[in-house]
Amino acid sequence: MSDRSSSAVGVSRSLCTPQGPAYEVPIQLFLQYVLPPLPRGLEVAQIISELTSIGKKSSLQKPITLKGRWRGFPVDPSSSKDPDRMSFRNLPSVFHSILKAGSTKANRLRACLQFQNNAACAPRPLDKSICTLPDAFWFRGTQCSWSTIAVSGELRKGQSSADEMDNVTKITSSMSNCMRTDPRRRFTFGFTIENTNMKLWFCDRSQILFTTPFNFISDREYLVHFCLAVAYAHPNQLGWDPTMVPTNQHGQYDITVYTDDGLTRVYRTLQLISDSGAQTIRGRGTRVWKVVRVEDGEEHGEPMVLKDTWVDTNRRREGTTLDEIRNAERIPDHQVFVDRIFLTREWDGDVFQDAARTIIDSTPDFTPSPDDLPQSPRMSTPSASGSTSVEQRAVVPKVHYRIVFKEVCKPVHSETSLRKIFVALAQTAAGLQLMHQAGWVHRDISTGNILLGEDGTARLMDLEYTRKAGTGDESLLVMTSPSLRWMRAD
Repeated sequence: MSDRSSSAVGVSRSLCTPQGPAYEVPIQLFLQYVLPPLPRGLEVAQIISELTSIGKKSSLQKPITLKGRWRGFPVDPSSSKDPDRMSFRNLPSVFHSILKAGSTKANRLRACLQFQNNAACAPRPLDKSICTLPDAFWFRGTQCSWSTIAVSGELRKGQSSADEMDNVTKITSSMSNCMRTDPRRRFTFGFTIENTNMKLWFCDRSQILFTTPFNFISDREYLVHFCLAVAYAHPNQLGWDPTMVPTNQHGQYDITVYTDDGLTRVYRTLQLISDSGAQTIRGRGTRVWKVVRVEDGEEHGEPMVLKDTWVDTNRRREGTTLDEIRNAERIPDHQVFVDRIFLTREWDGDVFQDAARTIIDSTPDFTPSPDDLPQSPRMSTPSASGSTSVEQRAVVPKVHYRIVFKEVCKPVHSETSLRKIFVALAQTAAGLQLMHQAGWVHRDISTGNILLGEDGTARLMDLEYTRKAGTGDESLLVMTSPSLRWMRAD
């Protein structure tokens, strides 16, 4: 992505989607601050000039006709008698012509993405699932899947509110599938078209953005800029994590973990323990693996556990909190308690996106405070009770963080023995009581945060929301945890 700041992109309005609130930003600022930068040497105006017919002879060849329309769209999609997906069958030729012109202008620059329509797309958004790809997509490689899609697209020939709502449901579902299927995805892009109205989309673990609409036929500068920016971008600029490298075709990765003192270690995944925290777009996106340390390409030592997550920027890191709890001296035999109830940290640190360790992997905040946030009545999200609600909480920027523990455990909710579960819950209650005596409150207790060791002993994890009792630190009261309902029980 381009160099961005929260003050650079203003929010015009917001709407609710099945994946949470989405915020509208001006198309010009989205192109400048959210999309990857254009390759050096490419000028949008020059590309459009190359594509435009200027006489009858050129009009037989140029992608933009004398009438100022893309050759594949002599009429608007809404005027076509074809169904939705057939009304946009010439969209690939539009993008291909832009890339061909771009390659000519930039010394035969080669695109890293391909674009195509989905010939077997589902006709209704309710059919959209992990097995149903988007209506259209930019993708890497030779085979399209959720793990290779860089930009999802959803298409409707109609332009009614119902058409727009269908596309909003589908695009957020598609972007969510990209984020939850591939653990390397830090963010992803999308686009929707209703008739000629096109919007660009973006999401990361903090927010969902969409642009003010533009006409993809007449506002050609926006379409050309979008096409060139994504097609020639590096995978890192499209959301793939360069610190997580696939080692085979079976979901195994070599993951780099940094520390504050400048050291790095690489761990190879052996088994996915949990990815329940990565099932929605917004949130911590937590995944936990059983791993082994790698040196010079070879595996060394005993298996450990690596936790990959996105924490609120204003929160203490779990490793720091664990150190502070271990150093507390307010109860007898405190160290024995800590060793029994908490995991042992092996390695931890924020994730960097460059070898020089100058760019921390984080989610910038483009959204206003809740008091300044306008609401759109057109979209609503059903609550658990069946009513509709609009989320008022401001977006909390997050930082990508990894921590490695020595003990290999499993979530208590994966245990099938009721006896072992109740024993673990009793141990957890005793551990929380001792933790309170030491002056700490966990504040995020759930079955996903209670682990069972190989010896059946319960251990607590997810200390991002833990804080000292009575500190009066109001900055820690902004909660985005899905376990908010459990805090008073703690």
